[in-house]
Parts: sequence; structure tokens; C-alpha cells
Amino acid sequence: MSSAVDQIHEHLRDRIARGELSAGSRLRESDLAETYGCSTTPVREALRRLDTDGLVRVHPRRSAQVVTLDLMDVQHLYEIKLALECSAIRAAAAMRATDAELASLRSLIAQQESLVATDPKGSGLLSPAIHGGFARLAGNRLLAEIVERATRLIECVKSQHAAEVPGGGDQTHTDHTGLVDLVLTGDPDRAESAMRHHLEWARDAVLGALLGADADHEERPA
Repeated sequence: MSSAVDQIHEHLRDRIARGELSAGSRLRESDLAETYGCSTTPVREALRRLDTDGLVRVHPRRSAQVVTLDLMDVQHLYEIKLALECSAIRAAAAMRATDAELASLRSLIAQQESLVATDPKGSGLLSPAIHGGFARLAGNRLLAEIVERATRLIECVKSQHAAEVPGGGDQTHTDHTGLVDLVLTGDPDRAESAMRHHLEWARDAVLGALLGADADHEERPA
């Protein structure tokens, strides 16, 4: 059953992050069980995991609802990321990760770049794994999981508000590639500074895009 739970959880998680399941959408166990061709047991466990991820709120009567997130949530999420990721990459650089240890991270970054033009939302889905990957280089699995959840929630907010950052994919790729190089060369001060700059740029860009998207929505005629 665990594999079925994993598949349902990942599929629903990605649909929420892409905005295919909008904020406030009701997810009923019976409907999902029919969709996935299974009993309600793996569906219930998958919804419980999504609740832990912060993506849905589970209700007593065998259903859940996709969360609604706003600008203040994004601000708070970036506060968490700044506090955790800057210290994590500093530790990773001090440990001098090898090129072999960085290979999977480089592969994810390359995959993300390849999707920027053709599938921007798909590109964003790789951000949690990339930022979690940097945290894992510090040897802290639990910290990495928190970073992944926070990053995924930000992607969810962007999709809910149809917010896009012009040129964001190219800047993100440049920053991620530079961070890998700084970890490889073992420069904790510059690695921490670069991560802080990247996250502060991303925070300001995302908040600006969200404000613009909300303004556009309000100006549209009914």
C-alpha cells in the first residue's frame, strides 16, 4: 500500500503546486479513490501527508481542502528559508562537499533550466528538491525536509495567484550554479552571502509578482 500512498501523495502534491487544484478545492476520499482506482485507505494516508506538508487541511468527514495562502504567508516562509538555508549552506561549504556529492544537485539544476522555456511550472516543481539538496549537503535531513516544504508552499502560492517572475528562471539558474561552485570550493562566507542574496532576490521578486498578479485580477471587468 505504501507505494500507492506515495504515488497519490506525489500526484496530488504536484497538482496543487501547479495550480491545477485551486485554493479552497474540496478533496473527497471517495472521489479520489475512484479516480485512482483504489480503496479510501491509501487516499486517506496521502491526504494526511498533504496536511503535514501544509498543502491541505483535513476535515473529519473524509475530506480535505486545499489551503489558501497569501502575501504574509510568503513573507513568513522566506523568513524560515533565510534562517535555515544560509546556515545550512555555510556548514556545507565548510565540509567541502566533493564534486561527486554535488553531481545529483547539478543534474537537478540542469533539468530545471531545460524546463524554464517550455514548462515554467514544471521548472518550479524542482525548486524544493534543489533547495533541500543544498541543505542535505550539511548532513541535516530534517532541516532539508523543512526547507523542501517551505519552498513547495511558495510554489503553491505562485500558482494560486498566477504570478510569474519575468526572467526568474534564468536568474535562478545562475544563482543555483554559483552556489554549487561556492560549496565545491569550500568558501563558507561567500556561500552564505550568496544564498542570502539569492533568497532575498527571490522573496522580493515573488512578492512583487504576487502584488502585480492580484492587481491585474482586481482590474479585470466582471
